[in-house]
Amino acid sequence: MSSPNKLNTTHQVLLKLISNSLFDTKHTFQDNNIDWDSVIKESVLQSVAIIAFAGIKKAEEIPSKTYCYFWKTALSISTKSLHIHGNHAVIDKLFCENNIDYSILKGCSSAYYYPRPDYRSMGDVDFIIKEEDYERTNNLLLQNGFNRWSKNTKHHIVYTKKNIHIELHLQPAGVPDKGKYSIVLKEFFADIFEKNEKVRNLVDFNKPSHFHHGLILLCHTYHHLLFEGIGLRHLCDWAVFVNSFSDEEFKDMFEEKLKQASLWKFARLLSLTAVHYLGLPYREWMGECEEGFTYSLICDIIEGGNFGHKDKERYNQGSIISNKGE
Repeated sequence: MSSPNKLNTTHQVLLKLISNSLFDTKHTFQDNNIDWDSVIKESVLQSVAIIAFAGIKKAEEIPSKTYCYFWKTALSISTKSLHIHGNHAVIDKLFCENNIDYSILKGCSSAYYYPRPDYRSMGDVDFIIKEEDYERTNNLLLQNGFNRWSKNTKHHIVYTKKNIHIELHLQPAGVPDKGKYSIVLKEFFADIFEKNEKVRNLVDFNKPSHFHHGLILLCHTYHHLLFEGIGLRHLCDWAVFVNSFSDEEFKDMFEEKLKQASLWKFARLLSLTAVHYLGLPYREWMGECEEGFTYSLICDIIEGGNFGHKDKERYNQGSIISNKGE
C-alpha cells in the first residue's frame, strides 16, 4: 500500500455525497470554497459519479451551472450503465435458452444491494460458468457473433460483439491457484451454481447467493488492492452489501468461513473504513481498530482510483505483477 496523502476538501466532499446517497446521512454543503469541478472529476475517476450526484439533497447548495454539468455527467454515465444492464440480459437469455449454468460476478449482482440499482456505475459483464461447460459456451458465443479477444489471461476470457464486452471466468478473481487457501476457497465456491438465485433487478439474471457474492467481493477487492488498487466503487459495493444484514445474520453467514479463508480481519477493516468514511452503520461484528488503519486504506483507495487508473505507474506495475497470477 502506498504512502497516503491527506484527504483534501474534494475528497471529503465526495465521501459525504456518497454517504448521503447510500446511507442518508444528511450532510450539507454550505462552503463557497468547494471546488465542485474537482469533485465531479474525482467522482468520475472513482466510478461513483451517479452515486455522488444523488447525494446532493438541495440543488441550491451548489452553483446552478455546476449542478447542471454534474447532472449531465451522471446522466451520461447512467445511460451507459443501463446499456450494460441490458447486456446482462442478453447473456441471461442466451445461456438460459441453451441450458448453461452461469452466475454474474459483481455487475448486476452488486447493483442488487444498492438503494437503487441504477446508482451503480457498470463496467463489463463478468460471469462464471462450470469448467466442463467451457467448450460448449465458447462455441455458443462464437456462433452468436461474439469475437474472442486475443489478449486473454488465465483468469478470464474476453469476448466482444459490437458494443457488448463480456468476460468469462472459470473461477472468481482472487482465488489462489494453489496452497491452503486455494483449497478452502474452492470448496466454498463448489456449490455456487446450486445456490444461484434468478432475480429481476432492472433485468433478469442469475445472482450468486448472499454468501457467495460476499466472498466474491472480498476476493476481488483483496486481489486488486494488492495489485492495481481499488476505487471507491469497490468500497461502496461492499458497504451496501454489508448493510443488507443484521449483526447476527452477517456473523452467522461469514465469521467462521472467513476465518478459515484468512479473510475475516480484512472484511472487518474494509467495513470499518466504510463506517468511518461512507457513513455505513456500525455493526458489533466489525470490532475496533486504530483509525489510522482505515485512514491509510481510504487514502490508498482515493489515490489509486478505480483499478489504479489515477496512478498510471502503479497501474502498470500492478498489471505486470497480476499477469503472473501470483
